[in-house]
Parts: sequence; structure tokens; C-alpha cells
Amino acid sequence: MNRVQQYLPGFVDPVNVEREVAVAATLDELRALPWVRKWEEQDGFRRFSVTKDTTMRPQWDWRGPGVRALMAELDDGKKWYVVAGLEDADRYNLPAWEPVR
Repeated sequence: MNRVQQYLPGFVDPVNVEREVAVAATLDELRALPWVRKWEEQDGFRRFSVTKDTTMRPQWDWRGPGVRALMAELDDGKKWYVVAGLEDADRYNLPAWEPVR
């Protein structure tokens, strides 16, 4: 099982909005999740990537080795957004996220 949990920024009231949680065994299944797919539809979408470490882990409802953030990169990587927490990010074979300046 590979859990995926939607990231909500701190300004979103968790009382009124619940984070989506899903299971995605493959990259295609991950990309098919509506709240992930919307990022690919944005103007300037470049790619998805994953963080190298687990610094954002407190956001997720579960813990464990390998929990990392799925990032959406736009405008040649100059803009980026956290999309979700991935329980087993290595499964998707996505590139490592590197901030672009």
C-alpha cells in the first residue's frame, strides 16, 4: 500500500476542509488523482518531483521512513508547490526536487 495525503497550506482552515487521502501504487495512479492532476493542467507546469528528505513530515497523519513531499514545479522550476505527502516516494521514480533560483 502506498498512501498519498494532500498537502494543505497553513492558511487553510482544517475545520472546513479535509485533506484528501488516497492509495496510488503507480505513477499513473498518482497522476490520475484529481487533486494531483489539476497541477499538470496549470499553465507553465514543468514536472512533478519529490523532496530528498522528510522535513515536512509533521504535516502528514502518518510517519515512517521514506515519507517525502510531492512537489509541482512550474515556470522552469522557478515556482514550486507542495502537493502531497508520499509514503513511499521511491516507488514513483520521480526526480529529486531542487530549488531553482
